[in-house]
Amino acid sequence: MVTLTACAAPYGSHKNQTDCDIRIGGAVLSVVADNGFAYRQAVLSACSGKAGALVDLLLFTDKTDGEATLDHGSVLLALRDHVRIQRFDSISRSLGDDRKQAIDSLVETAEKLHPATVQMLGRTDRR
Repeated sequence: MVTLTACAAPYGSHKNQTDCDIRIGGAVLSVVADNGFAYRQAVLSACSGKAGALVDLLLFTDKTDGEATLDHGSVLLALRDHVRIQRFDSISRSLGDDRKQAIDSLVETAEKLHPATVQMLGRTDRR
């Protein structure tokens, strides 16, 4: 059973590479299934420091729309927090300016929505 949550991981925490507590849920799961993308494995691999997995997830953004994009954005926000902003930005920058700008916009939107999502789920920010 998958928990429906756009709130991907504790916001503001900096976890070690082996502790990947990013929840995946919502509409992105349908898009993942339709595309045959090993999303969970990519998230775990990106958490463990594999740049290629993060690239795959960033490129997967192009396959999402609507609610799935927001769910995916929450996962990217959690990954950015987990792998550190500098590394995340470096990898997204390598994909070109237009793509980086789109990714930054998506993560910024997820960041704005995060407090409301946490409140909706009855959780508190674990900073």
